[in-house]
Amino acid sequence: MDIAQIQKKFGYGLLFALLVYIGFSLWGDSRALMGNFRTFHWIYFPLILGLTTIGYVFRFLKWEIYLRTLRLHVPFKRSLIIFLSGFSMAITPGKAGEVVKSYQLKQAEGVEMSRTAPIVLA
Repeated sequence: MDIAQIQKKFGYGLLFALLVYIGFSLWGDSRALMGNFRTFHWIYFPLILGLTTIGYVFRFLKWEIYLRTLRLHVPFKRSLIIFLSGFSMAITPGKAGEVVKSYQLKQAEGVEMSRTAPIVLA
């Protein structure tokens, strides 16, 4: 699977997640949700997004360090896409679903999953 296909599937997954979120919001107590949006201190929103982004940048750097420690030289763009793909499975118990990263490294670089799965656990 090449990068373009992964990006396309990622986009579809993101759109589906957004639609599901909107659906649950409308199905649930939408008045309470809108009330919470009105009382939220939006001045903090950019700060929250910024700090969250910084946290993910550090996690990606740690991912890159682990790959280099194993002497795996994955192209930057491919590594980033594989890293981001793990977010789709982050809500699985113990984040066990993030092992999808190891599967994608196997598909993209031919690296055995047994070699890269410890990176996900670390």
